Amino acid sequence: MTTRETILAAFAKQLAAVASGRVYRTRRDQLPDLPAVIIEPESATTSEIVLGAMDHELAVSVAIYAKGGTPDNAADATLLAAHAAVIIDRSLGLGNGVQVRPEFEAEWNFDDYDYVKAIHHYHVTYRTTGNDF
Repeated sequence: MTTRETILAAFAKQLAAVASGRVYRTRRDQLPDLPAVIIEPESATTSEIVLGAMDHELAVSVAIYAKGGTPDNAADATLLAAHAAVIIDRSLGLGNGVQVRPEFEAEWNFDDYDYVKAIHHYHVTYRTTGNDF
């Protein structure tokens, strides 16, 4: 398993109690119930700062799907719970070589009138050696 995959699995573990356990990785099937959380990698950058070690930044989206009478705040409680679960241990339980940066971007999508999609975009920095990513 790559370090990137380990980090994504750690996000899922941190978020396991959110949305009654409806936490998925890159799900394309219809969601069985809402609210639900979907974790996806967005992008990654790599640079060699220290000879033989690669510094990485992984962008991860944590999307909350929810429905409610007021779409712009229907996901707020779950989004807040997810954010609290992520930042309670910014190493995601992986040690001091991994860190979720404290800032994030947020966006809301109302394209489907049945639900809202609220997304937090996190950036994770980590270092590897050898051929790992």
